[in-house]
Amino acid sequence: MTSRFQQLHAEGRVALAALKLQGHSLRHIAKQLGRSPSPLSHEVRRDASGAACNSAQAHKRFEQRRRAACSRAKLCSGGSLWPVVGHMLGWYWSPQQIARTRRAFWPDEPSMHVSHETIYIAIYAHAKTGQGLVRSPAPGPQHPPSTLCG
Repeated sequence: MTSRFQQLHAEGRVALAALKLQGHSLRHIAKQLGRSPSPLSHEVRRDASGAACNSAQAHKRFEQRRRAACSRAKLCSGGSLWPVVGHMLGWYWSPQQIARTRRAFWPDEPSMHVSHETIYIAIYAHAKTGQGLVRSPAPGPQHPPSTLCG
């Protein structure tokens, strides 16, 4: 048996359904599949529909749950915050300033908020992939040439 949890794949669901229809216990099925009985029990309870176990439908429901569990990035290239944050970075604002300002202007609208960590991730994504936000370095102070006499 494995020591860490692994999702049940489509083949495992087919085997679980076939062995369950043959009347085998979950402990016997778990031993046959080389898995712990607990995840199989959860799988049977989660996808119990009163009818015979259909592994294809169970796998489809699993994929839907997996997609629903993944959160969508708030600062993505097609989103409404992308150009605004990019414009503010062009003003040489720090990600902390941008995050505070957005939260201050829209306190009751979480969809308009973006954390400074998210902005940093978008900045560094550009360095790796060329698809993130670009943050130009702030111009340094312009000092006249030194005229010290020696």
